[in-house]
Amino acid sequence: METFYGKFRKVKIKPLNGYGNYRGEGKIEFTDDGFRICGRHVFSLGARWGLGLAIFFGLLIVTSGLFAPGFIPLYLILEYVWLKREDTMVPFSDVINYVSDPKQTLIAIDFHGPQWCRPIVLKTEKWQEALAILRQKIPNQDASLMVNSPLSKGRAIWLSSLMFIGSYLLFIILTMLIVVPIMTSQGVSSIPDIKNTMTRTLTWFIVFGLPFFSSILLAKWYYRKKRMATRLDSTILPPSEAISKK
Repeated sequence: METFYGKFRKVKIKPLNGYGNYRGEGKIEFTDDGFRICGRHVFSLGARWGLGLAIFFGLLIVTSGLFAPGFIPLYLILEYVWLKREDTMVPFSDVINYVSDPKQTLIAIDFHGPQWCRPIVLKTEKWQEALAILRQKIPNQDASLMVNSPLSKGRAIWLSSLMFIGSYLLFIILTMLIVVPIMTSQGVSSIPDIKNTMTRTLTWFIVFGLPFFSSILLAKWYYRKKRMATRLDSTILPPSEAISKK
């Protein structure tokens, strides 16, 4: 049995969904068949609502309607102070995936279980040893092996359209913030009529052409950057492996 002591954190580490639901000091004990989580976790959503309402109306009754806590104090109490002590045993077969964060010395595990217990995020100095055990027992659930599929041409076109809309909206905002105040200060109440062909062409290019072509270039650059399949640790996959993983 290997035991890892540390502090459970409310942190979200991709690709795991949600924040860690265990809080404060605790430990993880690994066995041959799984691991045991020892610590305190938040109550279910229904229980938290019930406890919150009980505190709210209880204080109203005790103080004869003179005092009742607001939402933020109740949230902090139920999320970090009033926690449920529970030891949860998780078989390795119930693990969905796991991931580590070397910079913050975190190990995070998601598993099949109650929503208010999962995932868990433990800050421990021995995160590497814990990660090694998980990779030895269930290597296929390592999140670093999960693949980000390459960007498709259709998504590149959609991205280009979004960039064009964003560039055009940015142009309109800058015009409203810069050009309109200048015109107002000079006593110009409307946009002057542009009769010169060259000036008109240049104006249309700046208003529509420049955002359009810049969006195409940005989308093309992003497409080239993302067209290779990658793992979540940013490792580029060989074409044969990328095809098999898609």
